[in-house]
Amino acid sequence: LVYRKNNNFTVVYIPNREILKNSDDDYLYFTPKELYTFANIIKSTVLNIIPPFTHLKSYFDKIIEILKKLDLPIFWETPSGMIVSFNTRFMKSKKIKNKMFKNNIPISLLIPTDQIDYKNIKVGLMPNFIHSLDASNIHLLIKNIKQLNLDNINLYTIHDCFASDYKNIAIIELLVKYSFAQQYFDED
Repeated sequence: LVYRKNNNFTVVYIPNREILKNSDDDYLYFTPKELYTFANIIKSTVLNIIPPFTHLKSYFDKIIEILKKLDLPIFWETPSGMIVSFNTRFMKSKKIKNKMFKNNIPISLLIPTDQIDYKNIKVGLMPNFIHSLDASNIHLLIKNIKQLNLDNINLYTIHDCFASDYKNIAIIELLVKYSFAQQYFDED
């Protein structure tokens, strides 16, 4: 929740009651500076817990620099065989007006240009890459379900969350783990 007054704003966070100890207030208030400091604490904690992340990010950044020099989009193939193309483009605004009506207000449309937005790709590559690996896991899971002729299983997924009915959740759990193992540890 963002509260704006004049040009200043405050970020308001509504936490679970269990998090707030000895407080009569239901909210936490952050100035932009405090929120930025908090985000940096989270970032440094994650980077300390997962040191290879920094090396992977650097590796991806170098690939993007090479592709920028070649004026090419970035793409990759997931372990399930899905090809992902990530080629964010700069957009150009164009105002259009309907000529059928006299006093109508023009609307703006964003039209993609031929120029690739490498800065935007650099920012969005890591989350999109991780999201594609989650999708790959679901692809492998469904492939394994079909190979085992388990067509009567109800399966629900949202990104990396899996659900089924109580009779089949144990087999789903095993198959999700197996799909992850296929994705990350297969020799092929």
